[in-house]
Amino acid sequence: MRWCRRFRPPASLPARFPRRQRSILSICKMNKKIVLAALLLSLGFSSGGMAQSKQKVGNTFQGVNIYYGAGKMAATTVDINTMVATPKGVYYGVYSMPPKKNQNATLKSWSGPGTAPVLTLRSFQNVDYSLCPGIDRSLYSCRHNIFDITVSQDNDGCPWLTTTYAYSYPTTATNIGSYRGPMVRDSRCSVPVATYDVSWSPSAMQHEKVLKVVPNGGTVNATLHTYLMESSMLCDGSKFDERGAGCRYVATGTTLTVLGCDNQIVTTTAVAHPITDKELHDINVAVNTKSVGSGTISATCNFQYILEQL
Repeated sequence: MRWCRRFRPPASLPARFPRRQRSILSICKMNKKIVLAALLLSLGFSSGGMAQSKQKVGNTFQGVNIYYGAGKMAATTVDINTMVATPKGVYYGVYSMPPKKNQNATLKSWSGPGTAPVLTLRSFQNVDYSLCPGIDRSLYSCRHNIFDITVSQDNDGCPWLTTTYAYSYPTTATNIGSYRGPMVRDSRCSVPVATYDVSWSPSAMQHEKVLKVVPNGGTVNATLHTYLMESSMLCDGSKFDERGAGCRYVATGTTLTVLGCDNQIVTTTAVAHPITDKELHDINVAVNTKSVGSGTISATCNFQYILEQL
């Protein structure tokens, strides 16, 4: 089912913000898209919509697609990074990329209890660069490997999932950059995201935020936080209970796009938090007040979240 919600910034925004900045926020859900805005910052959001079922955390995922950078000019090390998130814990493993088909990846480290996941290489090929976003084409070719991943953990029940990505870096050279491939999520559990949202505040739903700065003749910096919400309440990934497990599950499928600001004196960047934190992202704001003087300025910065339905 497809449905949309609209959010309008509150009518009580300070008068110095032009009416055109009080834009309507549209949120359409299959996957869920959320747009957050701030005046001086705005947030937007999109989602797809937690089904609970007790399943053993022991499954083989066949045909898992891993895209990574294969070095062109120097010896390259490729590590496969996997995470297993269950209601009771979050565990991490690092593996060496196997060189031949039907070989298992060599385990380098595993933070969890019990047996680490087993990664078996089934096939590989070079593919189009479009499948390796952000890769340096002069240094790496885009490689596609297909794995079977077998996870065996205690019967912690749903929701649980695995995430996997490859990290390529030069084995010996120091003047060649690294490349992190796209992340893949797999699970036998379903967590609909319809009741999830993103907020500037941990205590209430807030898609718009006003940030006031005092010019100092230089650059003024501030850090804001975003929070995952479920049914309009904080979704705290640091809690190791059923609700916290759902929060961590959804957080792994949360993508933030920084859409920019309508005034060039304001710049923003985002830093993701671990899924075991209360916060989703730090939003770092820098305002260049060198030419502002004693006057007033206004800017709207927009951020879009997409919550992926797995």
